Amino acid sequence: MPAELIMHKDVPVIYADYRGLKTMDEMIALHEQVVALQLANLKIVHRLINITGTPVSHEFTAYLRKKSKQFVVPGAPHFRVAVVGVSGIQKIILNGIAAITTGNITRAFDGENDARNWLASA
Repeated sequence: MPAELIMHKDVPVIYADYRGLKTMDEMIALHEQVVALQLANLKIVHRLINITGTPVSHEFTAYLRKKSKQFVVPGAPHFRVAVVGVSGIQKIILNGIAAITTGNITRAFDGENDARNWLASA
């Protein structure tokens, strides 16, 4: 599924659904779509990412860590990232990524509705 722009309570959100992706190449391709959408729509500052049932490898985590450092722009608005489908070791990985990605507020959710409402409340 491609990354897309959605609206929730009149708040634009970039939505990325990683469910069903199995290879690193598929995950990287979707992440690149998210970045392209973000760069094309700089006023959209929130992301909703669903990784339910997606195997997140150390290799992909390292890729995200490297890319997130490149994507931080001094003076750019802070953006929120809501992640759905995080459990166990994935929560630890998520917290690690969030800790090194300066300027972002990241939070894990059990369902998309709660995640969307949190994003819209910013």
